Amino acid sequence: MKKMTESRSPFLFWFSFFCLLHSLPVHSAKSSHRRFPSLLISPGEKISPSAGQNQLYRTKYFTQVLDHFNYYPKSNETFQQRYLINDTFWGGAKSNAPIFVYTGNEGNIEWFAENTGFLYDTAPHFKALIIFIEADLVRGPEVGTRASGARLWPDLLTKPRLGVDWFDEGRTTTKGVWLSDDDGGNWSRSSTRDRGIVLEYWDMVWHASAGLGGWRCDGGRFGVDHGSDHDVGGGGDDQAGSNSARHRFYGKSLPFGGKKDVAYSNASTLGYLSSTQALADYASLIIDLKKNLTGTDSPVVVFGGSYGGMLAAWFRLKYPHVTIGALASSSPILNFENITSPDSFNNIVTKDFRSESESCYRVIKGSWENIKDTAKQPGGLELLRKSFKICTNNISVDDLQNWLETAYLYTAMTDYPTPSNFMSPMPAYPVKQMCKAIDDPTTGNDTFAKLYGAATVYYNYSGTAKCFDLNDKSDPHDLGGWDWQACTEMIMQTDGNNEESMFPPSEWQYKDQVSYCEETYGVEPRPTWITTEFGGHDIKRVLRRFGSNIIFFNGLRDPWSGGGVLTNISKRIVAIVAKEGAHHVDLRFKTSEDPEWLNDVRKQEIKIIAKWISEYYHDLADKH
Repeated sequence: MKKMTESRSPFLFWFSFFCLLHSLPVHSAKSSHRRFPSLLISPGEKISPSAGQNQLYRTKYFTQVLDHFNYYPKSNETFQQRYLINDTFWGGAKSNAPIFVYTGNEGNIEWFAENTGFLYDTAPHFKALIIFIEADLVRGPEVGTRASGARLWPDLLTKPRLGVDWFDEGRTTTKGVWLSDDDGGNWSRSSTRDRGIVLEYWDMVWHASAGLGGWRCDGGRFGVDHGSDHDVGGGGDDQAGSNSARHRFYGKSLPFGGKKDVAYSNASTLGYLSSTQALADYASLIIDLKKNLTGTDSPVVVFGGSYGGMLAAWFRLKYPHVTIGALASSSPILNFENITSPDSFNNIVTKDFRSESESCYRVIKGSWENIKDTAKQPGGLELLRKSFKICTNNISVDDLQNWLETAYLYTAMTDYPTPSNFMSPMPAYPVKQMCKAIDDPTTGNDTFAKLYGAATVYYNYSGTAKCFDLNDKSDPHDLGGWDWQACTEMIMQTDGNNEESMFPPSEWQYKDQVSYCEETYGVEPRPTWITTEFGGHDIKRVLRRFGSNIIFFNGLRDPWSGGGVLTNISKRIVAIVAKEGAHHVDLRFKTSEDPEWLNDVRKQEIKIIAKWISEYYHDLADKH
């Protein structure tokens, strides 16, 4: 999510997921909303040894319907939704072993799969299958398939394209097989084999299994195999596994032929990107997967952090027949329609820094005017550029302040008790380290040296960066879809600053967001839709006798916790709160350095999940 004020706009958020490692625009004249929080995972981050030596996941694709809620001809178009699966620990369908599903966030699903260690650490205990599902803006290779009269259209890394029609899953018969490249050349079918067709094509093979929709590139032949992966990669009934699916329009789960430029081209195509479509995607995929695994009686527990945590909670409420429970970590489901104060987010950031050092807080609070005053002086911008080691001569006050604010905000969100490598490598307790840099006596009264030292904790803790680009607008983790969601349904009020805030005083202005969204997409936000669709007002009264089996975890050092559920709603919908916790810290891989309070949080969560599963098995036995 992004922060917004009249002249400042969003954070490329990301959490930008690391995003952008260097510089997410926080205020910009054009945009006016902070991106949503999310699990940040660096591609280079090392996985905890607790995950073992096995590969964390295998990539699969599921043929998903474009529009679950309408019956226009276009509604039945399909796209390939990516999900990741790990069956290393799965107890198998015969024993009705559980399935753990991560409800994907607003970015590439690998990020989450590689950083959500709680599922991998916990799966052996429950003999669970693990799945990570990508959100709907993340579409895979355009393969409209699944063994029922569907057509396969994989986009290759070269010009040629392949078209294959088939029907009747598990049979060798096909309606037609043909190949052609963009130059009009043709290839012929080279052979057939039981339950599939194999076509020669250089040294690459794309594999679309009828049941699970997976692809693989393992050299030698271009192949299409109907059903060879029904045993979930050989796991069979021996061990537990885990899966992860993506949210549509994010990562590689892109509709409209898997072409991002088409999917993101205008409001007519982006209109299929929404939380409700994503939840329906998850339900369809999970139901189909269980059938293909002959695991229709295996209980499903969903997990999510940040936006994924919101989706997990809402999924349990909307689809109780698909999942028996949800762990919603750091999910600000109350950050809508004036339920939570717009000042809450930045108040918590301020509290985090002030709790470490009063002088640290005062230096940051006074720095904004200092920067503006310096910029007005002759040679002032050049002085600022050199003080903060900005790469080019193109520097503005807004860009520099956004760069600094981004560092403070994301550091507060990821103020973990152990070293992390989310958006960039950071030490344990990074807020404390930032304040140490600001309070360093060797910097004397040089405010800019103090701020630069603090910023490097976030941007350059590894010491490898020589300078910083304030205008880096790259999106390496496919987070762009959130901008659309923040202009339609995710109207989260987070950019207010009162007089005590370490940021300049400001009020959250809905009109600024409307102006940005109308100019950018030609749409007007629907600020009341989320509370209409999922609720939020008087949540304790509403859900006390309706909902069940949801855990809400929040760490009070996480700025998003202000919009979270912090007290028990009922005996079946519980809140676990950690005073020293940061953004979905409970979902991270466990380490030997974890503090006792974090171990206790995870033990509580495991105990509650075990109770859900035990009750489910008891009810299942009564049924039979």
